[in-house]
Amino acid sequence: MDPELMKVDLDSMYEAGLRKALFLEVNIRVPRGPVDFMSEEWTEPAAK
Repeated sequence: MDPELMKVDLDSMYEAGLRKALFLEVNIRVPRGPVDFMSEEWTEPAAK
């Protein structure tokens, strides 16, 4: 996860009128990735 690219995405969403987001962990038939949902590694890039 690249903090700079996340900022680009979030800025684009804001410009499109999106002001809120809801993050959900959905594990139905989806392989688990290398980063745990809401772990420090997951939240740290968004905090920058």
